[in-house]
Amino acid sequence: MISFQLIGRSIVSKFKYVQIRQMNGSGYDTARQQQRNLRRKYSIIGCTCMMFFGSHGVLLWRRRSENRALNKEIPPIPYVEFERDYLLTGKVKSIVVHPHFQVCDAYTERKDLTPEKVSKSMLQSKTFFGQKFFYKPQVRFIFEDKPAVLEQHILDAQKTLEQPPEIHFEVNSFPSYRELAFIAGSAIFGAACIGLMKF
Repeated sequence: MISFQLIGRSIVSKFKYVQIRQMNGSGYDTARQQQRNLRRKYSIIGCTCMMFFGSHGVLLWRRRSENRALNKEIPPIPYVEFERDYLLTGKVKSIVVHPHFQVCDAYTERKDLTPEKVSKSMLQSKTFFGQKFFYKPQVRFIFEDKPAVLEQHILDAQKTLEQPPEIHFEVNSFPSYRELAFIAGSAIFGAACIGLMKF
């Protein structure tokens, strides 16, 4: 009788030990899964921030390079000289403001050329995305104030002309809508790549 009781107690104790071990094992697996999820979360956040600021820096560097190249090709003149020689004579057809660099591009001709026909009126450069063509302005001038102030100066100058020309006014701020789309796409792509990785 005593031997049967001892055998029963040993079986019960072994069964309880197996249950406790299974519970400890499941808790350990849950903790490991939580750690993996936490690492994945931090990796996605870090990669998204890195892609966001990295693509932002690349686009800004490209703009600075293009601006330096164009400054060598067409040195900017003071605004007073531009107003006297171009704006008050009715030669200007279009103005593009680059507020980030405090410089403006002025066109005295219509931009109706096609990028396939590269002429002297166009600038050709190589970028990461291949060959790029953009219209070369006839004159560049420095303007350190806000674009709204320049627009008001243009309106005041046109009032002094008998037949003021229609001037297309454009503000090329940084980042543009296309550049924002590129930055957002790069950040989403980086986050998706990290999300698909195994941790």
